[in-house]
Amino acid sequence: MRWCWCLPILLIAANCDVAVTLSCADDADCPAAQVCDLDVCVPAAEGEGEGEGEGEGEGEGEGEGEGEGEGEGEGEGEGEGEGEGEGEGEGEGEGEGEGEPTGDGTCAVPFDARLGVQAGDTTGAPDVTGTACGTDADPDHVWSYTAPRSMRLQAVLHSNGADQELSAMSACHIDIACGSVFPGDRVVVVDVAALETVWFVVDAVNPGPYRLTLTEIVGTCGNGVQDGEQCEDGNVMPGDGCSATCSFESTASEIEPNDDGEPDTGFDFGSGVNDFDDTAMSNAIANGAFTSDAAVRGGLGAGDEDVYAIRNPGAVDVPLELRTITFLNPCILVDGTNDTVIHVYDDLGYEVAMADDIEPSVDACSWLTGFTLPAGQTVYVDVSVYGDVRTIDRYLLLIDFR
Repeated sequence: MRWCWCLPILLIAANCDVAVTLSCADDADCPAAQVCDLDVCVPAAEGEGEGEGEGEGEGEGEGEGEGEGEGEGEGEGEGEGEGEGEGEGEGEGEGEGEGEPTGDGTCAVPFDARLGVQAGDTTGAPDVTGTACGTDADPDHVWSYTAPRSMRLQAVLHSNGADQELSAMSACHIDIACGSVFPGDRVVVVDVAALETVWFVVDAVNPGPYRLTLTEIVGTCGNGVQDGEQCEDGNVMPGDGCSATCSFESTASEIEPNDDGEPDTGFDFGSGVNDFDDTAMSNAIANGAFTSDAAVRGGLGAGDEDVYAIRNPGAVDVPLELRTITFLNPCILVDGTNDTVIHVYDDLGYEVAMADDIEPSVDACSWLTGFTLPAGQTVYVDVSVYGDVRTIDRYLLLIDFR
């Protein structure tokens, strides 16, 4: 299992509040209302299966379907799913769905994007723009979307292994937002005024096929403001630890005691923690070592530290990534808290790695990368609040065996 910032295939226990993405070989492997695309099941385009051919509906005939469906639906979603089809096959609406896009993907003639999923392939594409978010001299695809009304717009780039960046522009060469820094899917959220056009640039370091999904964010979930949700990360994309309905996507919960059993406030500047010792290691082992990907929900009181055992049961060394998210992401300081620190210790109790802020003054959560867990070895991960005197009532520790 791997979180979406690593891979799109996410399988989580059924009692978790999260959407499940299935792998597939063809449409037959997917549930109703989904199709197989780039080896994963995705929602079928609106109108797909309702009006085939040239927008013909189940009871509407060819008249309206051909006239309106070809103009706005067929060009953008040729084949299945042409037009939103408010009257089942009338061909009205934006023609959401995958298909051959109009335009050539340049700044002068960008591809015409719509709400929903659009597919592309940057293989052989020219370098048409250099952005602050991406790198120059790489193949680029440019998409444009004109908002019919004021909206908050989320763009998600899924490359299925290809290394491709995503940015949003107010005009070609003028960046207004950059995709998330985590590996895997890239996410951009922008506020767009009525009739305003925004450009999305797919910048391919390693070219290949991709999907670009545009979604309108409605309601308070995904607005970047903590309005009482369990978690708020500024988007409505599941699989990043905070679901599309702003609930934690946890697969396990911490078990107390999981430190030395005597929480002490204060900060040990020599080791960074003051509740990690042999007792904490024994408690972590007694609680069960994690041997595969997991999202562990925990909470930190004043002076509390949570220690988890993570073991590599295999015969080869594996890269291990660790990341925290809290009730508000990026982890913006709230009354001086919402700031985590990760320390990693070997089975002798020596510190072997440490991670503090993902980006100082921007994201106070922690993200450990570049660490290798040797075959057959166990490490102990200590999660604490920076300074060890404040509290974080809920957080997730994302464990990723890469």
